[in-house]
Amino acid sequence: MPTLNESLGKAGACIEEGEFQYNVLHDHQKSYGYQITVCSEDATAVIKKVTYNAATNTFTGFSLPLERGIPVARYFRTDSSDELKNWFENKDKTDYLNVHMVQPLIVSSSYSSPFLLAAYGIINNFKAIDVLNRWLWMFEKSKQSNVRIVAFSTDCDPRYLLAMRLATTFFAKFVNISLCDRKDVLEIDFPKHWSAWFFMQTRQLSNDDVLAALEDIDGSQVTRVYLRLLRSVVLAYVEHNTSTIDRIYHSWFSVFLCCIWQI
Repeated sequence: MPTLNESLGKAGACIEEGEFQYNVLHDHQKSYGYQITVCSEDATAVIKKVTYNAATNTFTGFSLPLERGIPVARYFRTDSSDELKNWFENKDKTDYLNVHMVQPLIVSSSYSSPFLLAAYGIINNFKAIDVLNRWLWMFEKSKQSNVRIVAFSTDCDPRYLLAMRLATTFFAKFVNISLCDRKDVLEIDFPKHWSAWFFMQTRQLSNDDVLAALEDIDGSQVTRVYLRLLRSVVLAYVEHNTSTIDRIYHSWFSVFLCCIWQI
């Protein structure tokens, strides 16, 4: 956080750990006239170090606790030396700096600078439900600033991927909650001239009849190889009725095919 604020200070800005800058986001939105954004989240490893912020009377470097996935800002504030000693002895120090960026999507501009929404220290003990709760909260709070988040982008940590699957009901869902049934869910109208092949299910695209039909089409070899790869992925990792020996075969077939393709 000190390094981040040092960089921001050169531009006359600053950020407090764990505080989401929705008021500043609202001013930023009015200045540039956008409404649609993509939010990205990523963490980078940091050196464990505790520093004192005299302006807020808080200590930075301890991992902020999460309440429904949202960091508790100014949690480590005290005037007691005994409490500070207890924190150093019993509280986890930050392993990572988690950063949230908002990328405006502006039709009239091919490039727009991202906006730093929040940054805070974490350790590697959060869960997928924390991620999803935080995204839902960020979506609602951003709407109050007249900003619509249409997508969240992050890395391939399994907890982020599970949160994405829960949000899109892709082979995972809440028992009593369906996010896809919300009235404000994003809807996309696809052009009528787009090929229906793009939207067909993998099982439909990669069945034997489709592969047989493609054999009569010149120059379709790459497409057939790609569809065979899709079918092997489905049989190895999705289909419940695949036998153990077939699952092993198709999983390794997929691996070797991808390696050959890359070469």
